[in-house]
Amino acid sequence: MRKSARSSLPTLLCLASVLVVVLTVGSAAHAQSRSPSTAPSPTASAFAVDALSVDRAPSAGGETVTLSGHGLVDPVHVKFGDADAPAVSTVEAGPTIYLGASDNRGASHFAATTGRDPAVMNKFLRWAQGSATEFNDFPAEWARKMHQRGIIPMLTWNPTYRSSTCTAFDGQCPMSLASIADGDYDPEITAFAEQVAKTGVPIFLRLMHEANGGWYPWNVRKEADRAQFIAAWRHVHDIFDRAGASDVSWVWCPNVEKADSRHAVAFRTFYPGDSYVDWVGLDGYNRHANRSFATIFGPSMAQLRTLTTRPVMIAEIGSAEFDKGQRAQFLAQTLETLPKEFPEVRAFLYMMNSVDVSLHPRDEARDAFTGPAAQSYAGPGLANVSAGKILPVQGTRSVSVTVPPHPPGEVSVTVTNGAGQSTSLGEPFTFTAPHARGRSDGSPGFIVAVGVAVALAVAGALVIVTRRRRARVRARTRTIS
Repeated sequence: MRKSARSSLPTLLCLASVLVVVLTVGSAAHAQSRSPSTAPSPTASAFAVDALSVDRAPSAGGETVTLSGHGLVDPVHVKFGDADAPAVSTVEAGPTIYLGASDNRGASHFAATTGRDPAVMNKFLRWAQGSATEFNDFPAEWARKMHQRGIIPMLTWNPTYRSSTCTAFDGQCPMSLASIADGDYDPEITAFAEQVAKTGVPIFLRLMHEANGGWYPWNVRKEADRAQFIAAWRHVHDIFDRAGASDVSWVWCPNVEKADSRHAVAFRTFYPGDSYVDWVGLDGYNRHANRSFATIFGPSMAQLRTLTTRPVMIAEIGSAEFDKGQRAQFLAQTLETLPKEFPEVRAFLYMMNSVDVSLHPRDEARDAFTGPAAQSYAGPGLANVSAGKILPVQGTRSVSVTVPPHPPGEVSVTVTNGAGQSTSLGEPFTFTAPHARGRSDGSPGFIVAVGVAVALAVAGALVIVTRRRRARVRARTRTIS
């Protein structure tokens, strides 16, 4: 028995070392599984609009968490149970404006040109082809692809068809406002709306844009046409409602007007009303003479402020180059100006389909989309949709918080913003024991365990080597004798 016990000692030592490592790794893994890196989304809070989330990270001072959500206002106070967080950073603002484009070459081309993926992509579509009854189908596959990429599809949908028999309006044959309002195209509009409903993708629908200009058949330059425009708009809207196309956000979009223009059409005279409009848009360009955004859009923005509180979309904008560097300056100043001076603007779409304003990869103006002001502009995956309607992007704000010392366990986390409003995380925050924090291959407990395992393994190896040496000595002695 004594000999058997001695022979099994090295094996037992090696097995013990393996067991120590397995138990240590398993314990660290278990501790990590109890301490996820991201906490679940919280429940509704006392903030006006708020949903807090947590990102954890180890740091030299222990552990920090990033709290992100909506409604955070400096100074932010955070409590972990009864313990105050020793340090909370100032609030960092997130994007508040959807960035988008009209680009016939697609979202990937816009991204390659500007260095930014869009949040919204616009597509132009006439109602019909060679006759008023040859209606185009809704581009469902395109809408699905945009949606899958986190991009909001916008369709600019115009009541025209192409024919050589129409000489006015660059060959665009009109479907008159009166005929639309009277129901002449109801079967075709209904079929289109049903296709939209079947697709099930939230979209912007920009119907009959720039009606105050004189360059489209549906224009309202004549006073008598303004009531017809409203009637036609509402009639199409009602058809979509009856077809169950609830995923449509309606964009009413005039062209900018000059404050001193004798031919300006007052927006209120052809506005369908808030019950029929979800967003209001404006189209305007920096052409002919180099001007600022405020000069081009300011008078029209003033009209919109007295007309509605709907969010504003700059649905088309672009700048000619003029002298070298002026387009870059215009874009940089515009992107910086909008969040500060025009907070009602919640979407911004650059026009890439017109040669004089389109950007190219070596255009220095493209740098504006990745410059300091670009942080206010949202890319893909940030669509704020409720009951099928596209709402302005929620301006996520965040703070970095140092976690106070605390024994292992779960505590509630309460966040109070500078306005005195409070909210709590939806689930408890898990404090972890020191040996379970950070990476399992770098914690003190793991290092000690590995040291013990190595020592046991070395001891086992020394026993084996010693026994073999003694066996050789005994063998030589027998041979000599």
